Amino acid sequence: MRLERRKKRARKVLQMVNLKLYLENRCIMEENRRLRKKALLLRQENTALLSHLGITDLVPVRQPSLLS
Repeated sequence: MRLERRKKRARKVLQMVNLKLYLENRCIMEENRRLRKKALLLRQENTALLSHLGITDLVPVRQPSLLS
């Protein structure tokens, strides 16, 4: 009986830890998406400014997909 209660409590604790990690991971993934979009916009702005200045001989930087 005591062992069953301990197992049940341990399962609940693990479920809570798992839920917290899941939510933290979702937040990190959302922030990552937001930062990727911001980086893309800054890269596009930088390219436009360099083009405006007539600097075109720079090696283009690989632009990662926003979906990855």
